[in-house]
Amino acid sequence: MVGSILEENDFLPQYHWIKNTGDMDQKSPLFNAGEGVFVDSINESLLKREIDIAVHSAKDLPAEYNKDLELAYVTKRGDPRDTLVSKFTLKDMPVGSTVGTSSTRRKFQLLELRQDLKIENLRGNIGTRISRINSEFDGIVMARVAIERLKLNVINHPFSENEMVPSPNQGFVIGMTRKDSDFDFLKTLNPEDRKILEFERYAMGFLGLGCSKPIGILVKSSGSHFRIQLRLFDEGGKRVLNSIEHFNDLGSLKEILTEIKRIISG
Repeated sequence: MVGSILEENDFLPQYHWIKNTGDMDQKSPLFNAGEGVFVDSINESLLKREIDIAVHSAKDLPAEYNKDLELAYVTKRGDPRDTLVSKFTLKDMPVGSTVGTSSTRRKFQLLELRQDLKIENLRGNIGTRISRINSEFDGIVMARVAIERLKLNVINHPFSENEMVPSPNQGFVIGMTRKDSDFDFLKTLNPEDRKILEFERYAMGFLGLGCSKPIGILVKSSGSHFRIQLRLFDEGGKRVLNSIEHFNDLGSLKEILTEIKRIISG
């Protein structure tokens, strides 16, 4: 994806596969892992000049990152929805079915839809997770965009955005560079998608909520305006925020978030 853009601009990219902390630890729940565990080693290689562009799933990037790095490339957004990979729809799942996910955001929203479900921690790459369906789990929840981009032939049932508000930046792939790198042309690509990504990241940072916290944030363009949907849970799974607001620009978004922050801070 990023490589093809570079090739079109007369670069000859070489690819390096680097495992992050989150890839190596397949047992610990993600909510205990801290921020940036799926980007740390790659960004470190970028800072050491071992690589020139770090490619990440945007939802894994913490609100704050090293000041010597910058977000250069933003793809067009894929389907941001979550989906249930199972032979069952959520409605038709037998009572007490076991569903796998490592995300507290997904867990709490699932339990709002079906209180009888057993939600178990699930780690591993996509192939490993899918292989555990039927033997250990009745279904798993994952990003719909992963199925599309990997062209996986699996039965799945996407949640509506109202049933399960997605993670901030879900559906975007990004390219990080050093600030002294000569890749400024990447910043000019997909400007509308970049704007939406930045609005979601701004909301996450303004509210002081990292990418591992149980919050859903989704910004969509609505003509000349934007719409932001936020859903937040406390650590026990109680919903503390469910809001849909409309705004025009960063200034009006800040006003909305200021009031939301006041409400959730008590």
